[in-house]
Amino acid sequence: MYEQCLAVAEIHLAGHADHAGYMSRAANNYAVMLGLVGRDEEEEKWQAEALAHRGGSGGDLIAEANQLRRESRVEGPSDPLVQRLLDKADRLAETNRGDASLEVRRRAASILYELGRTEEAETQFEQVVREAQAREFRVVAANALYWRGKARGWAGMDGAENDFLAALDSYRRQGAKPYEGRLYQAYADFLRQEGRLEDALRMVNEGLRLNRSMNLDHVRPEMLMLKADILEQVGQVSASETVWAEALDLAGHLEAYSKNRWLKVRVGRLRSLARQGRHQDVAQELEATRAFVEQSGLTEFQTRAFRDFKPEDHGGTEAEGVRMLRPAAIAPVYTATHVPPDQPAKTMFWLMNPSMAERKGRLRVRGAGEIAWIRLEAAQVEVELRGGEGDGDEARELVVAGDDVLAIRLVHVQPPAEGARVTLTWLDEPEATAEWQVAVAAGPSREESTIHYHFAQQNAFYSVALYHEIGVAGSGGGLNYRMRGSVPSRVEIYDAESLVLLAVDAQGDGDFGGIGDVLTRDADLDGYPDTDRAFQPVVMHVFPVNGQRYVEPLDVALDIRTGGEWRPIGLDRLVDMPAGTKP
Repeated sequence: MYEQCLAVAEIHLAGHADHAGYMSRAANNYAVMLGLVGRDEEEEKWQAEALAHRGGSGGDLIAEANQLRRESRVEGPSDPLVQRLLDKADRLAETNRGDASLEVRRRAASILYELGRTEEAETQFEQVVREAQAREFRVVAANALYWRGKARGWAGMDGAENDFLAALDSYRRQGAKPYEGRLYQAYADFLRQEGRLEDALRMVNEGLRLNRSMNLDHVRPEMLMLKADILEQVGQVSASETVWAEALDLAGHLEAYSKNRWLKVRVGRLRSLARQGRHQDVAQELEATRAFVEQSGLTEFQTRAFRDFKPEDHGGTEAEGVRMLRPAAIAPVYTATHVPPDQPAKTMFWLMNPSMAERKGRLRVRGAGEIAWIRLEAAQVEVELRGGEGDGDEARELVVAGDDVLAIRLVHVQPPAEGARVTLTWLDEPEATAEWQVAVAAGPSREESTIHYHFAQQNAFYSVALYHEIGVAGSGGGLNYRMRGSVPSRVEIYDAESLVLLAVDAQGDGDFGGIGDVLTRDADLDGYPDTDRAFQPVVMHVFPVNGQRYVEPLDVALDIRTGGEWRPIGLDRLVDMPAGTKP
């Protein structure tokens, strides 16, 4: 859409010089968006385009201020740079661009923190947050809370966690989903610094899920680097190496990947190799990275971390080891699916390992007839139940990484008329079990119900995942659907196969037109998401509103619209139960 806007602006600019302001604003906004998603070199190109056009109304000042932000990234923080930013903020305020003025002042506050001028930084941040909230500049206020949280965390100041939670709430209220990925990353890094390593790994995993759902490839290598560091810190070196392999492969093949970001990843890898005492690998990587730096054209500030790297500063660090081995669990603990005659039944379970240590065990599947293991991978298992004579009972050895989740997809090819019962058992100490009941529905619709452990904590960063397949036999797609919670609850809906975000119902009220709601697929433009295939698999992530735990069970109903009327096809019940409790 930005590219279309820029093309139109360029056409008008060719015949009317007074359209320069529009071109400048469009190019500047595009540059900011590119910076948000980590496409730094493209950001610089469009920032230069914005500066090339002068149109008044504060647009020139905004472009110049954004250029100063780039300068801080290239040349590093400095006292003169802070003053230039504050001067720009004052001039923007004089032109009635209060939102832009506060955003620039926020950037100055971040640099003040980097310079160690903590009290001045806190004063500037407080002014920005207070005024932005009073004037309802919501994005500016959320950005200020996010950046203050990061600065406070690195400086060891109080209040960082509250800032992150407040920023998350603000972004969600506005439907500003792309900002959440970087927020999860920053929060995970803060938790790592605080020594809360289990929570840190959980947060970076969630950040990576969000990143993949929006295809934000250019910021993913750094998130993977953070995950690898956390795993290594608790002694999970093998799992850390697997994550490093993914990070390095992605960074090495991304088109137009920022050299500055690439160097950060490479320096992170050098530190990891040094901590492991892999001296020969360190020497080889040092030589390769030195050649990269010489050809990169990066500034002295950008290459300082590499130039200051000394293997001996990172060697001999003892991993903290695993402090606690918490039992694995399978969620949901019970689910029932009713499918039309002659239709396959499908569902999904998640084997959750809440420990920092990887878990080795055997997953056992029992059900009537033949059991076929279709996929057996690190992140996902798929099992087909094909019916037939006798009872099937099959087990496979699996490894679940520390604080990670293994998706288990079950397909009952053709359930018998009298129904079927499938059980999953994680053969470990203690065992974890789950059950799937499959029955043939009397009508053409597919109905599902679930009992689920409520793992959502008193923190809005956590969610519970629920799987459904939406559709009616012969529909071919195009069905509207909605979710309704028995109490206010945020529901995010993702395509279970592509992981793409489909919709967000910020209050769980079945209405997608409220504040903070997001709708990315609405082919008939009626204000509700719709399916694009006969049975669309989705994963719903349910978040407690304001981080509350629900004393009573939380019911989430799934409806489809047929014949102009809404009809329930699924019901999930989330029950707040300690791990190990029998449902």
